Amino acid sequence: QVEELSPPRMTSAAPAKKPYRKAPPEHRELRLESPGSRPEQEEPLTDAERMKLLQQENEELRRRLASATRRTEALERELEIGQDCLELELGQSREELDKFKDKFRRCGTGGWDTQRTNQELEDKLHTLIRKAERDRKTLDWEIVELTNKLLDARNTINRLEELNERYRLGRNLAGRPLKGNKAPLRSDAGRRGMPELPCELQDMVRKHLHSGQEASSPGPAPSLAPGAVVPTSVIARVLEKPESLLLNSAQSGSAGHPLAEDVFVHVDMSGGDPGDSASPPAPSSPSPQPNGECH
Repeated sequence: QVEELSPPRMTSAAPAKKPYRKAPPEHRELRLESPGSRPEQEEPLTDAERMKLLQQENEELRRRLASATRRTEALERELEIGQDCLELELGQSREELDKFKDKFRRCGTGGWDTQRTNQELEDKLHTLIRKAERDRKTLDWEIVELTNKLLDARNTINRLEELNERYRLGRNLAGRPLKGNKAPLRSDAGRRGMPELPCELQDMVRKHLHSGQEASSPGPAPSLAPGAVVPTSVIARVLEKPESLLLNSAQSGSAGHPLAEDVFVHVDMSGGDPGDSASPPAPSSPSPQPNGECH
């Protein structure tokens, strides 16, 4: 190998060249010495030597050609292998891309389906909420109505209990004189005198008779005598509706007079023992009995 001579320096103003970079060994080429480059003091070669030298150069060139061919074949094989690998990777990448596209398409379709389902569920939820609100209002209204009915029923029960208590009290008051008087009934067994009635029942009868007299003849109502006789129908009517004496006063105009179906019984509560009722006075006895008055 012959070393190359550096170019001579130019004295002109030409730009300086870059420094020489030595090529790597595999890219270096062996330069044969030209016959004229030998020193002039060497002897000229013979034909045999020249042939031998050319053969050596040919061998060296063949060896270099074979090495370059082997390198080229290796590079071709590497290129083919790299190409196959790249094609395989490209195919895998395409398959993955197709898979991702399919997934994206399914996700998009699923997203639309989910959105539509959510919208339907939201509409159903709003419908249920509106229905629940209507049901709640209806239930509130029904609760109010039932509460009012319950209050009315409670008031009715209280009123009925009060009426029952009054009926029981009136029954006891009406049966009290009958328990003490065991005399046999006579033809006037339907009338009772005011003195023989209890004080509470006397007040109720007075109110009933006063209301009837005011409805029939306006004006000052005459006071009842202590020994006045009261028909049993009036006592029964007073005990039936003790709370409606003032309301039904206009409809009971004939309450103070004996009715056709009244049976008059007079029980003598004057003088003598209470158990001795064999000789009662006449019905028109004007003598008042102090034991029948209420103080």
